[in-house]
Amino acid sequence: MNKENAQALYERFNFLDPKERLMESGFGCPDSWFQLLWDLCERIEGELKEDPKLEENFRVLQVKEKFEMLRFYVSGGNDKIRDLIAEAMEESKKIRG
Repeated sequence: MNKENAQALYERFNFLDPKERLMESGFGCPDSWFQLLWDLCERIEGELKEDPKLEENFRVLQVKEKFEMLRFYVSGGNDKIRDLIAEAMEESKKIRG
């Protein structure tokens, strides 16, 4: 993903930390997934706002493409967030890079 798109995601969503060890190199995925990632992060953000304790412990560890599919690795979260991630991973198969 290009630097401008990555920067937009980092600036908008505080649970995306470019200093996170595996996020230092940015998003290892195509720019065509930008809107998919933005929408996923908005949904995650909504879920986190409902539970401040959940928000405290949630972070994204890595975002990449593997076998032409989104991989979105996190620490913390709940079943709803895991479901949102699984849905986005499936959706990514339909979006060509």
